[in-house]
Amino acid sequence: TRASYVGGRAVLAGGLAALGWLATLVVPLLVLDPEGAGGPATLRALSAGSSVGLALGAVLLVVLVARTWGWPALRLPWRPLTAALVGSCTAAAGGRAVSAWLWGRGIGRTLGSSLAVGAGVGLLALAVMVGVALVVDPSLMQRVRWSRTRSVAEEVTS
Repeated sequence: TRASYVGGRAVLAGGLAALGWLATLVVPLLVLDPEGAGGPATLRALSAGSSVGLALGAVLLVVLVARTWGWPALRLPWRPLTAALVGSCTAAAGGRAVSAWLWGRGIGRTLGSSLAVGAGVGLLALAVMVGVALVVDPSLMQRVRWSRTRSVAEEVTS
């Protein structure tokens, strides 16, 4: 949406986003049986509406960005994307394994210990994700440094 705002298509971008959100409301109304809608059926209908509506909005906005900025603007940066995907999957698997191991030893069964385990496993997963991402794409760190240097320079000149 923001890219389309910059491209001078704010009203159209807002309308397309609103159309996606409207679909999240309409789909459940079409899917649900007003006579027999219960908890699980309602939850499934709301989930389907959210999925359909947000996917529709995303597709419409992607097409708008492509028409405004050109299809090359949608080209994916494969190295950072691969780094993030591999890092995230590795971190998720590692975090799941650590939490299961702790659970098997009786750690994390109370509210306080489960919060501590969740925070610890989350930090471990974050460290693993960043580490793996940097191994897969070492240029990530250079780009972060460049971005910080550039934003500091922009603040100084403002």
